Amino acid sequence: MNRSRRRKSYIDRSETFDEFLAKDGIRAETEDAAIKDIIADQIKVASGKERLDK
Repeated sequence: MNRSRRRKSYIDRSETFDEFLAKDGIRAETEDAAIKDIIADQIKVASGKERLDK
């Protein structure tokens, strides 16, 4: 097997998760989705405390 070819399941342990996402070109998209989820959870918690509806 040619060592220069990576197996699909290969994990480079020397890179961070952020570097992995950036290399695959999905870091910004992933961060945007995470921020939206966090904000949605915060709104849900605040709505429950204040008994607010949509």
